[in-house]
Amino acid sequence: MSQWIINKMEGGDPIINRYDGHLPMVADVYGTDEEAQLIAAAPELLAALEDIVDIIECYCDDHNNDRATDVTVVLPRLKEAIAKAKGAE
Repeated sequence: MSQWIINKMEGGDPIINRYDGHLPMVADVYGTDEEAQLIAAAPELLAALEDIVDIIECYCDDHNNDRATDVTVVLPRLKEAIAKAKGAE
């Protein structure tokens, strides 16, 4: 996975670049630095969510019961967020 970094020209809006030996532009952000930071963190956030889903699914398989737990409630939300990040509607 390539890392996304924030570049900001003097007085300009933040630009998100993918860093993998060269710097192709990913996004020109017309917003705040905080919004640019969130966009730049997106690949790492998605990877972390996918890892969390795998861990929760293993936990649920090992502790199978019929009552809803916090992890079984949040798991569908995590899967929906990952699908949305990957372009599913």
